[in-house]
Amino acid sequence: MSKYFAIYTAFMIIILNAVFAAPPYNKTLNSVATLDTSTVIAVGEAGAIFRTSDGGTTWNKITSPAPSMNLYSVSFSNALEGYAAGQQGTMLKTTDGGKTWKNQQVPGKIDFYVVNALTDKIIWACGSKETIVKSSNGGKTWTVMGKGTINTLTTLTCLNERIIWVAGTRGILKKSTDGGKKWKQIETGVSAIFNSIVFRDSLVGWCFGSYGAIIKTTDGGKTWSRQNTVIDGNQFKNGKDYYYSGKILGNDTCIIVGSNGKILSTVDGGTKWIQQDSVVTNLLMSLRFATHTTGWAVGGNGTIIKTNDAGEHWMIQFPQ
Repeated sequence: MSKYFAIYTAFMIIILNAVFAAPPYNKTLNSVATLDTSTVIAVGEAGAIFRTSDGGTTWNKITSPAPSMNLYSVSFSNALEGYAAGQQGTMLKTTDGGKTWKNQQVPGKIDFYVVNALTDKIIWACGSKETIVKSSNGGKTWTVMGKGTINTLTTLTCLNERIIWVAGTRGILKKSTDGGKKWKQIETGVSAIFNSIVFRDSLVGWCFGSYGAIIKTTDGGKTWSRQNTVIDGNQFKNGKDYYYSGKILGNDTCIIVGSNGKILSTVDGGTKWIQQDSVVTNLLMSLRFATHTTGWAVGGNGTIIKTNDAGEHWMIQFPQ
């Protein structure tokens, strides 16, 4: 009898672990970061931080030092050091690969929608009121590198220590070529909310945003052209869609995610954008790849999906 009881107990432990391994979470996950093909961190509303160390088979909820604040972005400079940013100046740092987090002191109480850990020392963040801050000592101190009034900056990318791009609401797009000392406003002719900006190199890049906006530059941002448009070349296809995150996977290959589970990809530099089957209809907010083939996207209702073939096919990891 004791033998069968032991077997039953072991079986129930396995079942309970499987049930509670995935995040018991129905809010929006806003950002995901990949440390390698096994270790991934996702952050979201209500201070949520989730971590997997087995490629997403199980996800563990991590204690947040800011449980009442929405977290909008997460970025790692190496396998151990990373940052999560969010509401009212929230900036968290981990030094153990996302297992534990501590609060950082950043000037102001603006909402940070992006954090970008360029190196172990150089960290950028931006958000509401066009605020841009930079740390040059691994988050110990922060300096305001830019500020405005109305617009919100929702995306930031660093080509290197000197060339930084930011973009956001009302089609705002800015570039710095001196490490953030000066910023130049770039005109694109598009007034969308730019949610994501990615560059392949110093010349070729894309911006993605609201109302189906996809624009591309091949001259380092001097000029931008619209892609995925209707016949007249002016109006974007899928005008009701919002695109929130993109990743360049090769010379001419790029993939983006957005509203209603939409995933689009191109293999010809954007001449054609093909909608992929994402297996979900929830909002997808963030996309990151650990390799050219293995990546994750996260979004509404705690959604986590994974691809092992560069986005051709996706599997649901949560909700199950």
